[in-house]
Amino acid sequence: MRIQARWSMIMLFGLSVPSMFASALDGHGPDAWRVTGVAEGQSLQARMGPGDDYRSIGVFPHHARGLQQVTCVPFVFGVVNIGEAVLKAVELTPRWCLVHDAGGIRAGWVEARYLMPDYGENPVVERGYSQSAEAMIAEAEGLVRTLYDIHTLWLSGAHAGIYDAETASRFFTHDLVEQLLSGEMQEDPLFGGQDFNGSMQEPVRDAVQPVLRGMITVHVDFINFGVQQRATLRLRADTERDGAPVRIFNIEHGARDFSLDEQNR
Repeated sequence: MRIQARWSMIMLFGLSVPSMFASALDGHGPDAWRVTGVAEGQSLQARMGPGDDYRSIGVFPHHARGLQQVTCVPFVFGVVNIGEAVLKAVELTPRWCLVHDAGGIRAGWVEARYLMPDYGENPVVERGYSQSAEAMIAEAEGLVRTLYDIHTLWLSGAHAGIYDAETASRFFTHDLVEQLLSGEMQEDPLFGGQDFNGSMQEPVRDAVQPVLRGMITVHVDFINFGVQQRATLRLRADTERDGAPVRIFNIEHGARDFSLDEQNR
């Protein structure tokens, strides 16, 4: 399997951005984002680049809404010949996103933990989801995001990825881990094919029903060999593990899915 990506820097809104994302002005995932976790009267710093070392070039107010996302980093497409140290760095490095307001007047890099999807006039907690449910949905999105980041390391030959027992256990339920390690899967469960050559968008919760009876739905849209596709991942609290962490128990690609139950029918 191989990935084609072009890494060079361009200027967008006067900011440094990997050129492979230059066409992403429409953003990806939700239609808009809002600031969260910033106290009233305080502001979210917007920086010249993705990190605290870059100078501040402005602020977004604590209640800012309707923000458009250009891209986020770390994003490891195109990484080659990198080992365990980079794998750990991907997981531990704070995620930064380049966003701009609806009018394109204010733009900058902000820490992703201060952003959440903006679904319109009513925030998520007013759509029937408790704060605890929102936290689980956000955890699921983050888990899927990290999974795909790590998987690209495997695609580049840098790591055993999801076919390593310890790594797989951090993302999947026990039954699906066993299926992954059995060697019986004929296709890549994350991209639904034997090879991958393309690009992907940010994982995003289902816009209509992100959680139902404890099951969380997250989508990943991607292009493989020029064909637009979608992976739908189902997650739930894994009560067989200490602390009942959120884990993936099913991955769907159209009419096909990757789950132990389906493959044993």
